[in-house]
Amino acid sequence: MQILIDVCLPFFAVILTGWIVGRRRFIDAGGLAGLNRFTYWVALPPFLFVKVAEIPLDRLLDPKLIGAYYGAGLIVYAIAVVGGRRLFGGGPAISGIRGLGATFSNVGYMGLPLVIFAFGPEAAAPAMTIIVLDHVLMMGLTVLLIESERAAGGGLKRALIKIARGLAFNPLILTIVAGALYGVSGLPLPKPVAAYGNLVGLAAAPCALFALGANLAGCSLARGMIEVSGLALLKIVVHPLLVLGMATIVFALDPLLVRILVLEASLPIAVSVFVLADQYRMDTSRISAAILVSTLGSVATVSLALTLLGS
Repeated sequence: MQILIDVCLPFFAVILTGWIVGRRRFIDAGGLAGLNRFTYWVALPPFLFVKVAEIPLDRLLDPKLIGAYYGAGLIVYAIAVVGGRRLFGGGPAISGIRGLGATFSNVGYMGLPLVIFAFGPEAAAPAMTIIVLDHVLMMGLTVLLIESERAAGGGLKRALIKIARGLAFNPLILTIVAGALYGVSGLPLPKPVAAYGNLVGLAAAPCALFALGANLAGCSLARGMIEVSGLALLKIVVHPLLVLGMATIVFALDPLLVRILVLEASLPIAVSVFVLADQYRMDTSRISAAILVSTLGSVATVSLALTLLGS
């Protein structure tokens, strides 16, 4: 119980605060958009750079970690794509969004500060790995599916260009890569740079969680609740259970790493999935509802993961 009070309660309280403010419209759409931009472009990147620069590269590219997390993730992705298409119909594009929703955790805004708070600075490395590979592998696979439906013939080339452009302009990916390269150089991180990154990072977590809550205030649960509930269950129940099995039985990972990966997998669907669907002008009603349902459900799954696995 103390774990829930010390770790979960503050995080979900900030999300709830954002939701209340969003519902009451204390901050208008322009103000919320500005807060999102500040978090995404200003607060998180220098914080990520500093953290990654201090981590050895072999810890960022741990093959067992990658195998455990993404072995489970690809299985869940396939279940969502194939099962969703058979049960609810749709082409490759909407199937890809379902797959991404079932596997793409809210690691950047919620997971990174949560695992560091729960497990200490050692948890930063696996969280960074998941941030990068979620964008490169899982989102990349989804873009390929979307483009395969939208651009017959030249779809693959167009999809690869789209993926490369998205990665090249993603500030989180850029700063993680820059931090890793700086760490490989062996140069010490100047104290003012480290202090700046850590100071700005203090604003990143509360702003990200608050913005998440405010964004969820606009979600509706009016349509397709069977599909929405199924997607949320895949994300916050099936995904962490498969990660637990892969991490313990198949790859026999260190107990701390198991706890980190399971906690990351138990997180709700990232808002980035909605953003991707919206960029392609797809129907976003169900994915936005699934984000809301999975966020509400993650109060239980995150709490359960921390209680059973310890922190």
